[in-house]
Amino acid sequence: MASFKILLYKQKTLKDGTHPVVLQVVHNRKPFKISLGYSCQLEQWDFNKCRFNKGFTGHVRKNRLLRDIEEKVDEIFDKIQQLKRTFTPQ
Repeated sequence: MASFKILLYKQKTLKDGTHPVVLQVVHNRKPFKISLGYSCQLEQWDFNKCRFNKGFTGHVRKNRLLRDIEEKVDEIFDKIQQLKRTFTPQ
């Protein structure tokens, strides 16, 4: 089965110097990254919690949105398992 996590993709730097926040899905040991439309500086990200830290404007609201995304993805994974369907990252 696949696994997922939200992370700051440090290997890619956007034009404004920030890094994108992505949902990484790992299936058959291959990572697939999906941009979540957010970005921030390295100092604005808590790498232990995988969330925006207090230095990011609107961090409470954005962290709530990230948590909601995790819950939706978790529901999708559960539904795939219940229906006994094969998982594809697409």
